[in-house]
Amino acid sequence: MSETYKLEPELSKSSYDEETYSKNIDGKRVEIIVISFYRWSEFEITLTNNEKEEILSKEEIILSDYDIEFISSNDCFKMDVEIKDENKYSKEFISKIKENIYGSEDDNSCCESINELEENGWLPGDVTYALTCKCILSDI
Repeated sequence: MSETYKLEPELSKSSYDEETYSKNIDGKRVEIIVISFYRWSEFEITLTNNEKEEILSKEEIILSDYDIEFISSNDCFKMDVEIKDENKYSKEFISKIKENIYGSEDDNSCCESINELEENGWLPGDVTYALTCKCILSDI
């Protein structure tokens, strides 16, 4: 039998999500992963007794491996972008990819550019949620 709980990280600044985006650039399908780190987040999670014991014992948790529903996150304090399979592209093509992510080199608003990926032709894909610490479960 499963129960539903509110899940929160035990520590602040320990939750993140990884969002995948793709775009065709010069006929090549390029994928990027945007990793956003948050001061706080909360989820609704449905667990069996065995899953509950398992998740409470973990030091790091890939929440997307469980039956979760995202509730909220608070105060994104850091964002990183990784180009998937970056080593298969030339330096020139990597520069073109970065220009498609961040805009021109003269543009200093990189965080705004990342937040506007969809408006700039990037298609959203999967989102993975995770914690870098233990979690706290509360009855709902």
